Amino acid sequence: MIRSTYFSALANGDVEPASESKVLAVVRRDLPDWAEGLVDRHVPTLAPPDDLRDSYKTVEEAADRDGHVEPRRIAWESVDFEDRYHEHLDTGPTQQVLEAVKQEATQRAVWLVCWEGSERWCHRRLLRQRLQDGRTETLSTDVSLPPKENTYPSHRIDEIACHPTKHEFVGGPAPHTKVCDRCGLGSTTISDFLDQDPTPSGVEGR
Repeated sequence: MIRSTYFSALANGDVEPASESKVLAVVRRDLPDWAEGLVDRHVPTLAPPDDLRDSYKTVEEAADRDGHVEPRRIAWESVDFEDRYHEHLDTGPTQQVLEAVKQEATQRAVWLVCWEGSERWCHRRLLRQRLQDGRTETLSTDVSLPPKENTYPSHRIDEIACHPTKHEFVGGPAPHTKVCDRCGLGSTTISDFLDQDPTPSGVEGR
């Protein structure tokens, strides 16, 4: 089984992979210490190559400065991200790593983790699709995020989240993260997946 999430969701406890799961960081750069502790292994080979990542970020930042509503979409399409990333996955060394992850996924749940909250304009969506075959189930956090794999196997975020005005945020387990003390969801998850203001008027973080 292939599953997908992002570091903030792990850090805030929005997602808790089962102990037997394999959690893989699929990012290019070295991880900060707090993030290293959230994964079993860092697999930079499965991240976009530096030239693709840098091109994407350059266009995204320019589009954001120009006030475009969807700078990530503009960057994705402008640099031909999908085709170039698939070309990277087709290289010999990367193919070997893909096959190893596929085999691992036949034995246990494998989680793909990167920095982006939404995988719509993220390489892990493409990677998740490439790893899927007849024996491998995939689950995207964009579709149905079980916040705690053992405790809430069939719940969606919107079923456990507080009312938008009821969140009470406290510091999360990792630097610069916040989690609601009432429903347990992280501020990034509340913003990205529920489209709620994570700091609604009148609610003070503690």
